[in-house]
Amino acid sequence: MAIEALFGLIIEPVLWSLVVFWGFQTIIVTFNNVDTKAKKYAIVTSVLVFLLVISDDIMRLSIWYN
Repeated sequence: MAIEALFGLIIEPVLWSLVVFWGFQTIIVTFNNVDTKAKKYAIVTSVLVFLLVISDDIMRLSIWYN
């Protein structure tokens, strides 16, 4: 149960945010050739994805355990 919570609350959101970060940065660099903008946009987007995934997992855990 502790490993499931660790995976659901930390590992999964971090993996999703890393995928979004690298994907978004690659797309921006490919089309715009601007590295500084790409890093800023990719960081902001990956943080938002991290928060979205972690909030979704928290809501699912609260429903699952009740």
